Amino acid sequence: AGHLHILIDVDFIPAGDAVPKDATHIHLGTGAMTSTLVLEPGDHTLRVQFTDGAHVALDGDEYQDEIKVTVE
Repeated sequence: AGHLHILIDVDFIPAGDAVPKDATHIHLGTGAMTSTLVLEPGDHTLRVQFTDGAHVALDGDEYQDEIKVTVE
């Protein structure tokens, strides 16, 4: 089954590529729909990307979205 990933201040992963597992790519592989992030003060871009069960990015704009946030 697929799941979400939160990408912090990095670009979307191209379709067909696997999402790395590091501090800027948060895997929500348990099916979670929320997560707590600790970000440095300033402007950030948070991206959400849906992948298949093997963490491979799916093709299509409907599988990704982004927001900009400011942490004070």
